[in-house]
Amino acid sequence: GGAVSVTGVEANVTLDDGFTGTGALSITTGNASMTLALGTSNTSSSRTVNSSGADTDKTVTLTGSRALSLTSGEADIVASGHSGAVTATVDNANAATLTIGTGATTLNTSGAGTLTVNGDAGGTAALTIQGGDADTGAVTVADYESTGTLTLGNSLNAGAVAITTKGTGGRTIALGTSANVTSRAVTATTLADGQTLTLTGNKALTLSTVSADVNAEAYAGALTATVTNAAAATFQTGTAASALTAAGAAALTIDADAGSGTAGALT
Repeated sequence: GGAVSVTGVEANVTLDDGFTGTGALSITTGNASMTLALGTSNTSSSRTVNSSGADTDKTVTLTGSRALSLTSGEADIVASGHSGAVTATVDNANAATLTIGTGATTLNTSGAGTLTVNGDAGGTAALTIQGGDADTGAVTVADYESTGTLTLGNSLNAGAVAITTKGTGGRTIALGTSANVTSRAVTATTLADGQTLTLTGNKALTLSTVSADVNAEAYAGALTATVTNAAAATFQTGTAASALTAAGAAALTIDADAGSGTAGALT
């Protein structure tokens, strides 16, 4: 069949799992809270949701298992039950929350308000944050539980970026090279003894960890780190200056050879 376009939606919508349409599917919301259950059918050529019409006090919930292109503004988006890949553009003038699902998420942020990305759905999929301009606000990634790589795009333009992990499991956080991010902070105190947090990037970073090992040998930005380890841990510093506060009761091994690079100063 041809394209299906649903506009002005202010109530729940369910796409049957047996849907056989082969054209593009697009849904545009009105100013209301709702659940858009997009199902598991894989026949549509594309799926698009535009929830820009929903205001700050509204929540749009998404479920489904297929790739989705999402545009939103002021409403909170809850996609924790969505397992398909999501490419989202969020242009929020006020504070808003995007709760991601278990599929890969690419986020283009452009709003002046603070955007909170809730990552507690878990899984192993990657999260990429990119976009923005001189007026883009802060981005807070809360409860990032996925063990997939979290990447800040090298052209990201945003205010302060703060990332907090949830759950255990080693993971990589690639903090990029953009000079147009006000500050970067990572709190990875949920990672457990024997697990490794790997960091890449080349801008200043404030870091907090507990008993996990930290591999920052490829990190070329200044590191200010606090390690409060109850079990033996290893911290591999990078090629820029590192200021390390060892606040734990257990042994902390500092490997300052920066891998194949030239080690930065260590304080």
